[in-house]
Amino acid sequence: AKAKAKAKVADREEKQPGGDVAEAPAAARGKRSRGSTAADAEPAAETTPAKKPRGNASVTATPGVAAPAAETPAKAEAKSKAAKATAKAAAKVAVKQEAAAAGPGTESLLDTATEAQASKIGLAVSLRNLAGRAELVGKGFTGQMLLAALQKSGGLVNPAKRALLEGSF
Repeated sequence: AKAKAKAKVADREEKQPGGDVAEAPAAARGKRSRGSTAADAEPAAETTPAKKPRGNASVTATPGVAAPAAETPAKAEAKSKAAKATAKAAAKVAVKQEAAAAGPGTESLLDTATEAQASKIGLAVSLRNLAGRAELVGKGFTGQMLLAALQKSGGLVNPAKRALLEGSF
């Protein structure tokens, strides 16, 4: 078995270009001989070539610049949803700014008598909530109209708001 191993090593060494490696001393080949110690051995010079990049060989990387990653469908969908959410938030802000510039605040919609009446029937919080809606501010609704719409909707703010805006009240 040892003879076969030596024969394989000899065959490989013969095939390598650059002369007969078998005659070079062990230290020059980067190996220690049997009788030598680690202190006797000198490290061999690095002769291995640099690693080639994997993947597409035609693409050359620019140092310090990351290559753009391919966008997956999930990432594209997430970006789309984020864009829609941003647009929706911007629309809400625009409505609020428009309502603030349009006219008076919630104080003019509600008088003390209307608030007292709403608190007696348990709708004071809902009435303040409805009166604070940006869509209703500056539309000319009185506190009594808001309270009547709330009573008709069973204390629910959004149905009362829709009824007021549609004019079905």
